[in-house]
Parts: sequence; structure tokens; C-alpha cells
Amino acid sequence: MDELKKHFTPDYNDKDIFTWLQEDTTVPYVKLDLDIPWQEIHKEALAIKDKFVPHRDFEGGGTWKSICIHGIDAEYTNDWMYYEQSGIKLFKTEPDYKWTWVAEKCPITTNFFKNVFPYKSYKRLRFMLVEPNGYILPHQDENERCLGPVNISINNPQGCEFRYKNHGTIPFTNGSAFLIDIGQQHSVWNKSNEARLHIIASGTKDMKRFLPLLERSWLNATHQS
Repeated sequence: MDELKKHFTPDYNDKDIFTWLQEDTTVPYVKLDLDIPWQEIHKEALAIKDKFVPHRDFEGGGTWKSICIHGIDAEYTNDWMYYEQSGIKLFKTEPDYKWTWVAEKCPITTNFFKNVFPYKSYKRLRFMLVEPNGYILPHQDENERCLGPVNISINNPQGCEFRYKNHGTIPFTNGSAFLIDIGQQHSVWNKSNEARLHIIASGTKDMKRFLPLLERSWLNATHQS
């Protein structure tokens, strides 16, 4: 019986659950049990939709758009190393990040990410929009496994899929959040007549709050709780 009890008690190879998932598994995503005010966030985002800028045209053909709630500035939606001016890198070192004007226009969104979401600090916190019949071509953001950012669905219409090359579709619904592996090839295809709106949170996790959330979410997802 002791052997059975030991087997039925997760130990994560004596690591914290985040490190175990990252290093010892190939799990591509974990749904996080978060209560997100997605309807209010959606309204705030739609009110400034005309300010969104094209994001990585070479992968979205102008249908993938974004704006930063927190970042270098609102329109700097890509990684800081991406930006050039006349062939010269715009930033020699990683610049400071700040709450942009978008944060003031979206107070419910900002309050959630400042006071509820389990992060200590942010780099880029972005609205990410894919227009109706839009797409994001297959790509991977890192060369190795990387359970890094949290991807939060604010409006994910039927007919829009986030598809991994080898792990199927992430089951996004409105108000759902997933820790995702961006080191695996993935793409988005919005075959609906509605805009798909997500938020991607990149920054430093507050492990005192994030690890219990992740473990609870993992146990629920794998029916171990």
C-alpha cells in the first residue's frame, strides 16, 4: 500500500512543478485556472482597436495586429532587438519597459494585470489581434523548449485555431489562459468572421503565487485532484 500511495502522490522528480514541466516533460501547454474579466477587457480593447499596429507582417500579411499595454511603448510590439533605423539597431541594450497610454485607456485590464495576475513585473504585455479570415504563419519563437509566456484568450471565435505542428489545437475559449511552449512550431488561422483577440503576458512570474496556481491547474487538468 505504501508503494501505491507513493505512486499516486506527484513528486515532480523533487523539482518545483514549473521546472519539472519545462525540463522533464514535453507537455506543450497547461490551462491555468484563472478567473479573467474577459468581457470587460474585450470592450476596452475594442474601444482602441483602431490604434492597433501590424505585427510581423511577414507572418501575418497585415492581418495580425497588436498594441502594448506594457512595453517599450505602445507601438513597439516586437522584441526590442527587432527594431532598426536606416539599417542600424535602434537599441544597443535592452531598454526600460513601462505602462503605456493603453493602460490608462483600459483600467479594468490594467488593474487585473497589476493586482491579480501572478506576475511580479512585465516586459511586454500585449493585445494580440487576428482579423477575420486572418492568420499567423507557422513559426517558433525559440529554438528550444520554452514554457514561457501566458497566452490569454479574450475573444476566440469558433473557427479560429491555435495549432501546433505536432500537438494539435490548444482548446482556447473566451476567458481561458494557457502556459504555452513557444519553442515548438505553431500557427493561428482565423476562419471566422470575428476578430480573434488575445493577450500575451511576458515578464517575471511571482512564483509564490504562480506555482500553487500551476500545480492546482495541472492536477485538475490531469484529474489528480
